[in-house]
Amino acid sequence: MPSSSTRARRDRLRLLRLLREAPVPAVAGSVLLQVALGAAPVAFMLFSSAAVGKVRAAAGGGTSSAAWHQLELLMVLAAATLVVGQVLAPVQRLAGWTLQYRMDLDIYRRLMAANYSAPGIAVMERPQVRAALDETIADMRRTQATPGGAAAAMLTLIARYTAFLGALIVVAVALSPVAALAAGTGGMVLRVTHRRGATAYSTAIVDTIQLRRRNWFLSTQGLSPAIGKEARVFGFGPWLADQATEEGLGYFRMLWKVRSRIFIAPFALAATVTALGAAVALAQAAWPRFGGGLSAGTTTLVAQAVIAAVGIGAAFEESDYVISYGLTCLRHLEQVEAAVGQARAATVDEPGGAASPVGPVRESIRFEDVGFTYPGAGEAVLTGFSLELEAGTSLAVVGVNGAGKTTLIKLLCRFYEPDSGRIVIDGVDAAALDASRWQRQIAATFQDYGKYPLSAADNIGFGAAELVADRDAVERAAARAGAADYLRELSQGFDTTLSRDFKGGTDLSGGQWQRVALARAMLAVDGGASVLILDEPTASLDIRAEADFIDGFLELTRGTTTIVVSHRFATVRRADRIVVLDGGRIVEDGTHDELMTLGGRYAEMFTVQAARFAVPAHGSGGDDGEDR
Repeated sequence: MPSSSTRARRDRLRLLRLLREAPVPAVAGSVLLQVALGAAPVAFMLFSSAAVGKVRAAAGGGTSSAAWHQLELLMVLAAATLVVGQVLAPVQRLAGWTLQYRMDLDIYRRLMAANYSAPGIAVMERPQVRAALDETIADMRRTQATPGGAAAAMLTLIARYTAFLGALIVVAVALSPVAALAAGTGGMVLRVTHRRGATAYSTAIVDTIQLRRRNWFLSTQGLSPAIGKEARVFGFGPWLADQATEEGLGYFRMLWKVRSRIFIAPFALAATVTALGAAVALAQAAWPRFGGGLSAGTTTLVAQAVIAAVGIGAAFEESDYVISYGLTCLRHLEQVEAAVGQARAATVDEPGGAASPVGPVRESIRFEDVGFTYPGAGEAVLTGFSLELEAGTSLAVVGVNGAGKTTLIKLLCRFYEPDSGRIVIDGVDAAALDASRWQRQIAATFQDYGKYPLSAADNIGFGAAELVADRDAVERAAARAGAADYLRELSQGFDTTLSRDFKGGTDLSGGQWQRVALARAMLAVDGGASVLILDEPTASLDIRAEADFIDGFLELTRGTTTIVVSHRFATVRRADRIVVLDGGRIVEDGTHDELMTLGGRYAEMFTVQAARFAVPAHGSGGDDGEDR
């Protein structure tokens, strides 16, 4: 196992490699700025100490003497180096922000790629992977904790070490190498202690991830609109506040213990060594070799140089913790990338070699003896499940909660892979298909469909990214889903932002949002998807709106392989075929009329539900836009 110093060097090299994502001129310019910033204080020491050495001669010679003019020149040069340092500092910060932004754009790209390149969602649901992803996202939102910021901060060390080395050279030449060694050693002992302390503290922060997540929930979610209504109705707002205070104090007491262990004893020892190093160097300046005294100018120069060399041991606010936190963020990202890479390798490494070509479903979709259990669950959801769906027909899947309806949809979308059996698409094992390309053949409206705080057009256009700018196609999809009329009536029509969190934005009722989600699926079909999946597509519609929708929807999508999952039997009765699931198996299969004639479970559930809705409640409109 590599030593801690070896790991630290490797970590910093990984950060420096991020600089490849930034423009070369920007990196080169930043490096030159850092060198200039580091050289400026060394130049000031030389010019100011030389000026001190000229004071006596200038005073004796008067204002017209050569010594006086030399003093003036040296003072101007010393002042100029101060001005240069002051001018370059904000320029350097701007250059650092520019580099950070460019590198963090690549980090965001990697984060998105890791999140969406996984063939399914199972890997992202592992607790350790989910925690690493959440931590990466949180760190990227803090400008002082990003990998790009850490890489840019690495460059700021150039200025620090340029000044340090310059000061050591001055001490070695003007005094002695021994004095330079003493001052340099003293400064570096404290420097290493600071760096190790920052690393240890950031590691401790990572180790408390679960405590921090809970503390974050209690202290921030208690203020969120999402639970504001229930907190008022049930009166648990004060409890949240008390609990957040109690757990927050406990969390910070634990961090204080960590800080005490990391920073008190090690820093006391390091500070003692640093003080001894400075004392040895300055003692030589006071009593130099052979008993000779140093001139005033040389004494001033050496004193400044020793102080500057020892100053390398100070905490670097612009780099120490920025680098540590940025490295932590990078490790989290790499943890996610590694998990996704392993999942992809396991998926691609199937018998049969390269992935088979993916095209529209033309023959059938077949589940062959499929079994599946969710990770961490003790009981199988599907057991020996078999089903064949002919291309171009519609299938409705019904059953009680937990029967496995949504699970078979997730397996078909390859969000998860079967534990046993297989899914066959036009005679090809789905596991042999490229998962992302197969998923583009699917248009789906899930129960937890997305509500994006963007324009109505974008919310629909996401169904087919290549059509997002085609307003005619977007409006046709909206019309097919019954959403066009009310979207046109919004303040800015289809360009209205569907969120009240933004100026000029608005929200929609549950039924209206569901039609937007259906329009998104319609656009996906227009964009080439050959399988349409509707998971509880009318759950937010009232009875009247549901009837209007169902009457025409299956006709509009006829010829598309359609799977409808629903608890509402009015939604499924017009499907070409209906299957009833129970315990992960098909217990009934047929058309609506055939199943009603059979008089089994479907007929019983349909009759019970029909009796409930025989007389619709007056004014129940969940789709009239009133209940928002």
